[in-house]
Amino acid sequence: MTEEELASATGVSAATIQRLVELGIVPGRGGDRPFEPTDIHRIRLAEAFERSGVDLDAIGRAVQADLLSFAFLDGMFAHPPAPVSTRTFREIEEDLGVPPETLTRLYAMWGLSRPAPDDLVRSDDEPTYVEWKALFPPDAMREQLLTQGARLFGEATSRIADWGMELYRTYVEQPLLAAGMSPQGVLDTASGFAGVSMPVMERQLIWLLRRKLEHDTFQLIIEYVEVALESAGIAAPTTSRPPAIAFVDLSGYTELTERIGDQPASDHAAALGTLLQDLAHAHGGRVVKLLGDGAMLYFPSPAEAVRCGIRIVREVERAGLPPARVGIAAGTLVFREGDYYGRVVNLASRVMGRAGPRQVLVTAEVVAATDSVRFEPLGPVLLKGIAAPVELALVVR
Repeated sequence: MTEEELASATGVSAATIQRLVELGIVPGRGGDRPFEPTDIHRIRLAEAFERSGVDLDAIGRAVQADLLSFAFLDGMFAHPPAPVSTRTFREIEEDLGVPPETLTRLYAMWGLSRPAPDDLVRSDDEPTYVEWKALFPPDAMREQLLTQGARLFGEATSRIADWGMELYRTYVEQPLLAAGMSPQGVLDTASGFAGVSMPVMERQLIWLLRRKLEHDTFQLIIEYVEVALESAGIAAPTTSRPPAIAFVDLSGYTELTERIGDQPASDHAAALGTLLQDLAHAHGGRVVKLLGDGAMLYFPSPAEAVRCGIRIVREVERAGLPPARVGIAAGTLVFREGDYYGRVVNLASRVMGRAGPRQVLVTAEVVAATDSVRFEPLGPVLLKGIAAPVELALVVR
């Protein structure tokens, strides 16, 4: 890169680049194109130090005394650094038709540093907003919806990134430091580790997201087919003892995570998974999948699903975990690759969402197929995402 190209890519002046070259933070490589794209990382790192009150002159002295080198940056990142675009956040917000500073607030929810409205947008960020405009209808471009999505993506990716960093510190950094390697040597070694590990984590994240979206799409298709068959007067096969799906989660798990930290909360989730496996097996069922702070369970018998739900609430409390809540629905299911699909699955999830701490809520089909358990009818209840009211009952323990 030429000096002019580097200045354009980073949004800094030529004088700033010249100063960083003099300090040795950015190497001057000579020739007609004296800079490399990785020098973008060096400039952004220097800006971060300066914003934090670190004296760049002091860093320069350390570099010139061969006590510090930023050469590791050339191999640290899996992708070339992205230059800034020619558009500001304010201009993109106007183009999207969202209120001022909507985008800049989203950065904080993504776990990234919050830019100013007149900052230039990075070129790798800009395609996201172009895709939003192409994908979302205008009434979906609401701050509340964007904020919800940003918070979900931010929390999920932050935890994955933190896990990766903990892996590095425990199995790479600490052994190297314990063996007497210098901090500079550790940084140089980290460059090679990052160059290998980052692409692996990216591929795993994309793979899993693709599989999750495939699952949810398959669920949506089955629900539409069920509705179409019903509209055509083709009744689904019925039985007096239909299979049941139960959803379980821990009430207040998010607040717990914020209070005690990710690792202890993760231990709680692991303990819950083990407990649910044992209880489901004892009642002839099985855990279909664990969902972080909860799980989806399958039972051939609705009655056993109810009895297991009662035990789950009791045993979770005995184990010192946050209170559990359970939702159960019964009916026709579609089985595919170890998972279950259909409207019953969606209904059970919505019933669980309506339950309070230490409650087991069930549908009328579950009540009809269950003996020796007392229920308190709640009448027809409107559930999120379900068009018609659903008859629910509370299990009386």
